[in-house]
Amino acid sequence: MVKSLVSSRGNAVPNQFEIKLSNGNKYFQSYQSVVACCRDGKYYVSQLWDYSNTTRKYLYRWFADNGRRDLCSKYEVQRAIEDGSIELVNDNSLQMI
Repeated sequence: MVKSLVSSRGNAVPNQFEIKLSNGNKYFQSYQSVVACCRDGKYYVSQLWDYSNTTRKYLYRWFADNGRRDLCSKYEVQRAIEDGSIELVNDNSLQMI
């Protein structure tokens, strides 16, 4: 299932998507790139997570929508990468499985 993320005004945001697979895995896609995923409760971000202000803004919203309200700033995501609670992967590693 693919759905657009929603703005603070309640409108569907173009080019920012959540993809949910039947196996429960969830993905955040910004434009044509998969930027983050949650597989079996573990979060991964691609090197593109910090690509633009828009990508970061909706990545933080995607985290919050998926129970990770602690990841709502660049500092918090960087810290989570450093402490291993989020894994930074190369862009090709976030295949939809």
